[in-house]
Amino acid sequence: MAKTRPARGDTLQGSLGNLHPLLDDLSRITSTQAIPLEQLMKALDSVRFQVDKYKKSKVTKKRKVNDVNDDHDEGYKVDLWIKNEMDEIGVKIWNTTSEVERMFGKKTGEDKQLIASLRQTSFRLLEASTDSKLHLGLVIRLLRAASEAVSSLAQANQMATAEELALLGAEYQQTISSSSAPDEIGEADKLHAILHFLLARVDLEISKTNDNLALSFMVKASNLDSDGTMDPVEYQEMAIKCWSIAQELLSRLKATKAVPFTTTPIEWLQQGLLIIEKVKERSAHALLLDKIRTTILQTIAQAHFKNASDDPHALQNAINSLDEIIKMTDPMDHHTATRIRQIQIHLLSKRTATNDHATVRKAFEELLKNSRWSEETVNELFAQLQVLNANHPEIPLNLAQIILHHAMAQDEGRPYVPRIVYEGVFLARQCAVTQPQAGYNGVLSMLDALVMNGSEKLLDRTRITAIQMILNSVAGKAYESKGSFEDAARWYLLAAHSALLSDQSDIPSRGRRKAVLCYIRFGDLTSAEKELTQCPGGEASTQYLAFLIAERRDDIDKAKAAIINIMACQDVHPGQILLITSLAEKKGSKVLLFAALQTLFNALQRPGLKEGLKVESFTVIRSMIRIIRLQFDGTAEKEVLGETIVGILDSAIALFRQSPEEYGSQAKGISWLFRIAYNVAVEQLANLSAKVLSDLFDRSAQLIDWYRDFNPAGLDSNLEKIRASTMFACFCGKTFQYRDLPDGENKLLLRTQLIQYYAIVKQAIPPEDDGKSNKMRDLLEIYHIELLCDASNWELVGRFIATFKSTNLADSDRSIRRLEMVVNLLLDNPNCPPNLIHDTLDTIIKTCVIIHEAEVVRFSRWIRGIITILLPENGREEQIAVKSYLSRVYKVLQTTLGSQNYPHDEMQWLIATTWSRGLDDYHHSRLNDARSWFGLCLKLADCMPEGVINMPSLKKQYSQLFSGRNPSR
Repeated sequence: MAKTRPARGDTLQGSLGNLHPLLDDLSRITSTQAIPLEQLMKALDSVRFQVDKYKKSKVTKKRKVNDVNDDHDEGYKVDLWIKNEMDEIGVKIWNTTSEVERMFGKKTGEDKQLIASLRQTSFRLLEASTDSKLHLGLVIRLLRAASEAVSSLAQANQMATAEELALLGAEYQQTISSSSAPDEIGEADKLHAILHFLLARVDLEISKTNDNLALSFMVKASNLDSDGTMDPVEYQEMAIKCWSIAQELLSRLKATKAVPFTTTPIEWLQQGLLIIEKVKERSAHALLLDKIRTTILQTIAQAHFKNASDDPHALQNAINSLDEIIKMTDPMDHHTATRIRQIQIHLLSKRTATNDHATVRKAFEELLKNSRWSEETVNELFAQLQVLNANHPEIPLNLAQIILHHAMAQDEGRPYVPRIVYEGVFLARQCAVTQPQAGYNGVLSMLDALVMNGSEKLLDRTRITAIQMILNSVAGKAYESKGSFEDAARWYLLAAHSALLSDQSDIPSRGRRKAVLCYIRFGDLTSAEKELTQCPGGEASTQYLAFLIAERRDDIDKAKAAIINIMACQDVHPGQILLITSLAEKKGSKVLLFAALQTLFNALQRPGLKEGLKVESFTVIRSMIRIIRLQFDGTAEKEVLGETIVGILDSAIALFRQSPEEYGSQAKGISWLFRIAYNVAVEQLANLSAKVLSDLFDRSAQLIDWYRDFNPAGLDSNLEKIRASTMFACFCGKTFQYRDLPDGENKLLLRTQLIQYYAIVKQAIPPEDDGKSNKMRDLLEIYHIELLCDASNWELVGRFIATFKSTNLADSDRSIRRLEMVVNLLLDNPNCPPNLIHDTLDTIIKTCVIIHEAEVVRFSRWIRGIITILLPENGREEQIAVKSYLSRVYKVLQTTLGSQNYPHDEMQWLIATTWSRGLDDYHHSRLNDARSWFGLCLKLADCMPEGVINMPSLKKQYSQLFSGRNPSR
C-alpha cells in the first residue's frame, strides 16, 4: 500500500507551510511597524530547527536493483519535493530580506535580529536543498548566502552562529579557489563571491574587536583582482566599507576610555584611498569615486585634527589631506567645495602660532566664490569667523570686511548687508577686548564703506539700533572698566557715524554727547568742544556738557551762560540739576561752582518755570552750603563764609514761607539743613563772631520748627532737646554780640529783643531735672539778669534773686553758684543798689556749707566782698554785721580744713582791714570799740599757721596803744 505525504504539523513540511504565507505578507508590507515580528521569528526558528532535524535524520541508503518497489519510489519523490520547497523558500527569503533591509533604513536591535534570522534561515534552507556533489555555481550561491548571513549575524551580536557559518564559508571559498570552473562560470562571479565573503569576515572580526585581523581581510579583498577583471563597483563598495569602519571605530573610541583596538581609523581611511587609486583610472564612475575619495580625505583630516593634542604632526597632516582634495583635477561640486573650505579654515584657525594670514584669507575668499547668497550661507560664513576668532581675533574682522564688499558688489548679496554689518560689529566687540585699535578700525572701515557705496540706506532702524547698542556697550566698558576715556569717545562716535543715522532715533546725538563727556574726562577739551558743536544746542544735555567744559576751563562767565541755557531748554529735567549740584562733592573751582549754583538758584525762582523744577531749589541750596563748608579750612575769611551760609539758610526759609505745600515732602533735607547749620556753628566757635554764630543757631532753630511742621508724625525723641540747645546757643550768642555793641539804638533794640526771646527759650528747655537742662536754665537766668541790670530794672532783678533765695533752692550748691554769678553781675554794675548786693552776699555766706578746700577759698572771697560793702557805711548796724561775719570766719578757722586752706592773702587783707578799723576808733577815742576790733584781729591771726601774720608785731602795737591808758575811757 503506498505512503501518503505527511500532514501539516510539527514537521519540516508543516514549518515551511506555516512560513510561506508569512513571507507572502512580508513581501507586501510597506511599513516596518506592520511586521508580525514575534510570529515571524517563531516561524523562522521552527524552520531552522526542522531543517537541522531533517539533515540529521536523512540516511543515504544504497539502492538495490532487486529491491525497487513502489515504496522506495514514493520516498524519493517526497524527498525531492521537500528539497525543491526548501530551495524555493530559501531564495524567496533571500530576495525578500534585501527588500525589507532597504525598508528598515537605520536598524534597531530587533530589526537586526530579524534580518539575521532571515539571512540565517535562507542559508540553512539553501544548504539543505543543495546536493552534496556541488556544482560550482551552487557553491558560489551558498558562499554568497553564507556571506550575507555572517554579516547579519555579526551585526546582531550572534557571534557563535556567525563563526560557525564563517567556517562553512571558508570551505566554500576554498572549493571555489581550487576549482577549475567550466567556461560558463566566469572569473568575475568567483571574485565577486569571494570578495563578499572576505568583507563578511571583516564585519565579523570588527564586531569581535579583532580589527587588526579585519584589516588583513580587507587588504586581502583589495588584492583579489590581479588582472583587472573585477567590477569597479566592487572597489567602491570596499572603499565605502573602509570609511564606515573608520567611523565605527571613532564612535567606539568616544564611547569608552579603554578600547582594545590595534588599528586606527586613519589606517582604514588610508586603505580606502589605496583601493580607489587602484581602479580610478579605468572606472566609468570616476566622479563617484572622487566624491568617495573626497569624503575619506575629509574624514582623515578630521581624524588628524582630533589627534592634534597627542601628535604634534597631526594638525599639519590634516591640512595636507585637505590640500589633496583641493588639488584634485576634477572640479568639486558646490556643497563639497564649501564643506572643504570650511574644514580648511577651521584647521588653519588652530595654528595658534601661525602668522600666515594670507593663507587663511585665500581660503576664505575661495569659500566666498563657492557660496551662494542665502541666510544659511551668511550663518555659515560667520560661524567660520567665530571659529577663527578663538586664536586669531584680528583675522575675522578683516574677513568680515571682505564679506561686506562681496555682498555690496552683488545684487543678490545686498539684502544681506545689514546682517553682515551687524555680525562684523559683533566680531569687533570681541576683538576690542584684546586689540581695541583693530576693533575700532574694522568697524570704521565697514561704516565708511557703506557710505562710499551708498549702501547705508539698506540698514533698517532695528538693525541700526542693534549696532549702536553694541558700539555703546564697547564704549561703556572702555569708560568704566579700563578708564580709557579716549578709546571710549571714539567708540561712542562710531555710534553717531553717518552710516547709522535714523530720523526717528536720538542714539547718534546721545553717543556724540557721551563722546564729549569722555573727552572732558580725558582732558581733551578742544576735541570735546569740536564734537559738542555738532550736538543739538536746544537740548539741556548739550548745555550741561558746555557747563562741564566751562568748569574745567574755570570760565565763570561761560559756566553761568550754560546754566541759563540749560534752564531755557524745553527738555530740562531735575536730573540735569542734580548733575550740576553733585559737582559740589568733587574737586574743582569752588568759586566757579558756587557762582554757577547761585545762577541756577536764581533761574529756578523765575515765574512760569516747568512744573517740578522749582523744588530743586532746595537741592541747589544744599549744594551751595556744601561748597562753602569745604572752604573753611582753606581761607582766613571765615566770617564771610559764615555770613554766606546764613544768607543761604535765609533763602531756604523764604522758600518754605512762600510755598510750604511744595516743600512739605522735603523733611529729610530740612533735617540735614538744621543739623548742618548747628554743626558749622559748633565747628567754627573760635573763628566766627558772636553775631554770625548766633545767626547760625537761630536759623537752625527756625529750620527745626519748619521740620516739625512738615513732619509731625516722624519727630525724633531728641528733637526737642536739640531745639532747646539751638535756641539757647542763639540766645547766648546774641548776648555776647550785645556786649560787644557800642551804646546806641542798635544795642537797645537787641536788648529788648533778647528780653522778649528769653521767655521763648525758657519754655523750650525741657523740664527734665538733669545736668544739661539745669545748666542751660541757670545760664539763661544769669544772662537775663545781666540784661535787666543793664536796663536798671532793679526791681525785677530783686524778684529773680528772691527766687534764688527760696527755701527749696537755698540749701543747694546749685543755688549758691547761681547767687555767686548774680552777685558778680551786681558788683560789676556801678548803678546797682548796695542793699541788693548785700542781701545777695549775705544769703551766700549764710548758706555756704564748707566741706572741701574750694569752698573755703570761695567763702573767703565773699567775706571780703560783703565787708568791703559794709565798712564804708560806718553805721552801728553795719559794724555789728561786720563783726558777725568775722566771727563766722573765726569759726571756719577753728576747723582744720579752714586753718589750712584759708587763702593767706585774704586773711592778710582781713587782718589789715580790721586792724585799720580799730585804729580809726582808737584815734577817735572810741577805745572800747577799738579793743573789740583789735581783739578780733588777734583771735583770727592766732588761728593761722605761723608766719602768715606777724603776731609779735600786732601784740607789740596793741601793748603800746593801751599801756598807761585808763581803761574807763
